[in-house]
Amino acid sequence: MLMNWSSSFSFIIFFFFFFFFFFIFLFLFLLFFLMLFFFFLFYNFFFFLFFYFFFIFLFLFLLFLLMLFFIVFDIVLDIV
Repeated sequence: MLMNWSSSFSFIIFFFFFFFFFFIFLFLFLLFFLMLFFFFLFYNFFFFLFFYFFFIFLFLFLLFLLMLFFIVFDIVLDIV
């Protein structure tokens, strides 16, 4: 028996975001050490905070846009 496209694609979305949250934490962990390097390089704590949170929010915003794209794409597949 074949699965319909909606359920399989929803499973792919779930599987994708389950591992993507892992990469979020990995990215933030690596970004922390990168910004720590810049902090010790320039000795400017505001520079460190600004860029650290800027990259965090930029990455989370891009993740939100990607999630929105997959949700809309799933809805379009359900309609078609």
